[in-house]
Amino acid sequence: RNLIDTTTSVVRVRRSSDNTEQDFTSAEITDGTLTTFTGANDGFVTTWYDQSGNSKHATQSTALYQRILVTNGVLNTYNGKPCDDYVAGSIAYNVPNDAYSAPFTYFMVAKPNSSGADVYQGSGNNGTSILDNNRARFYGGNFIDAFHNLGLDQIVTYALFNGVSSEFQVNDITPITTGDIGTSTNVQANKFGFAGYHNTGGQVFTGKFQEMIIYTSDKSTYREGVISNINTEYTIY
Repeated sequence: RNLIDTTTSVVRVRRSSDNTEQDFTSAEITDGTLTTFTGANDGFVTTWYDQSGNSKHATQSTALYQRILVTNGVLNTYNGKPCDDYVAGSIAYNVPNDAYSAPFTYFMVAKPNSSGADVYQGSGNNGTSILDNNRARFYGGNFIDAFHNLGLDQIVTYALFNGVSSEFQVNDITPITTGDIGTSTNVQANKFGFAGYHNTGGQVFTGKFQEMIIYTSDKSTYREGVISNINTEYTIY
């Protein structure tokens, strides 16, 4: 969806029939323009465009690793909204390699397809994990858990990476979990969360993904407003 009024294209898609790629606006994803482009074939995400104006676009140029947005000519959706989905082989998306310094803030909308789904940002074992092994787990050198036995529900998560003052919450209905998330020295966006990447691809997000917002600052005072806006859009809880 458009998060900023000036947003144009939100995604770039490769069609499986001839590997042609094309950009699409949010409206074009749902008004039939995208599925006209793909025909009865599949459409794979090559780029999720950064809407901040900072050109931190998340890209995956290897066809085998790309997540799927259109399957056999039908737009993938969950709860009535477009989503990309895991297919066998898909792993991480890459963005410009800028290290983050604490604090920074995540908001994410995702739905695991399996209990081992992992949403991860970083490189190797030194980044930040937000979902891990059937629980909402926040990791940046240390673990704090917000919700065990996550199951396969669609969720929105809030996570503040801020050392000993870190916070984590699921769906604005669980208590905010606080703790020391650690001070990972390799918290980078070179392997980005919605594809999932951990330990050289050992844990991959096998699920549906709809939104990731990252602020490179502490936005805890905006938590309720942002989560409310997200829930209005996706009707998560």
